[in-house]
Amino acid sequence: MLIADNGIYWQNSNAIQLISGSLNLVTVAGNVGHGGLSGASSGYTEGKGIGTDFVDGHYGIPPIDLFPKSGSALIGASSAAPIAALDFNRNSRTGTNDIGAPSVQRSRQPRLGDQRRLQDRRQRRSP
Repeated sequence: MLIADNGIYWQNSNAIQLISGSLNLVTVAGNVGHGGLSGASSGYTEGKGIGTDFVDGHYGIPPIDLFPKSGSALIGASSAAPIAALDFNRNSRTGTNDIGAPSVQRSRQPRLGDQRRLQDRRQRRSP
């Protein structure tokens, strides 16, 4: 199993916790977050904090904007493991290998809720 290139921010526990099984079959690489790593010795870097790494990231009630902020620990932090060719918004990933669903190389992306509303509008217009 490969756990790679994720932004995992956990408020009250480990961000990644490997607890049982054949842990030698698990590879952890290029993850950034808050909460730490348990059960592996590498593949995780503590981020700068959810409020510092994201435009409007917080533990609480939406709206929550998880687009990486300038200077975020997620930018350029992904592993050399294969990454998805497209980001969450179906834009090509180019430039630095960033962690997370949206590519930072693009201009400001819509929030997840905004993106869903845009998709709903497009579907209603389609024949």
